[in-house]
Amino acid sequence: MPFPKSVREEALVKAQRHCCVCHEFAGRSVNVHHIQQESDGGANTLENAIVLCLRCHAEAGHFNPKHPLGTKYAPSELIQHRDLWFEACSNGSARYSNIVEARIKRTYTSQDLHKYVVLINFHNGNKNVVIGWKLKLFIPYRFKTTTGEVEEHSETLIDGNRYKTFQVQNTEKLYLGESCEVTDQEWAKLEYDIDHDTYYAARSEELKILWEFYSNSEPPIKGELAWEKIQQF
Repeated sequence: MPFPKSVREEALVKAQRHCCVCHEFAGRSVNVHHIQQESDGGANTLENAIVLCLRCHAEAGHFNPKHPLGTKYAPSELIQHRDLWFEACSNGSARYSNIVEARIKRTYTSQDLHKYVVLINFHNGNKNVVIGWKLKLFIPYRFKTTTGEVEEHSETLIDGNRYKTFQVQNTEKLYLGESCEVTDQEWAKLEYDIDHDTYYAARSEELKILWEFYSNSEPPIKGELAWEKIQQF
């Protein structure tokens, strides 16, 4: 049976609809999860409830003991996450963060050539309204690139490696819980090629794709896609 409405609402209010594990604002994409499952005797009470986003809920609720990749969420760990987050929300010390997710998608493949597009998504998890943002992308100079509505700037040297520099910016407003595609497969497209020669040359240097995201709501967010994540040759 699900939690009673009063228990669900109390848990959601205490967590401010943020995930108790990753602290991302989940909005409607939220679950009130049984820490100890009902089938194992768990009660439908606040003491047995934790608020989780969809991603953390899937990870907390599914674990195959026959293929134990990663580390299972223990009930005692979930209780600590829940109690610490409820307390932070109650005393005003909760810290909200924006999230930038970067990934690549292969758009073309042949025996000698692979094409990939860089996909970056921004999620406003901060209570402040984001009024405009700017993304800087650094692509290894060895990669042949094709762009859409993306500015290309001069090359730069980072840790002894040469990078092409690209920039995407927008003036739109994003409120708490809203997301936007910073780069995509059509308009703000940044695509790169890897052939055999590029692959072997770049692999020896373990080149990366680097990015920096700027907004008015918090300090710059920096990240990278490591060599093993930017090619599937």
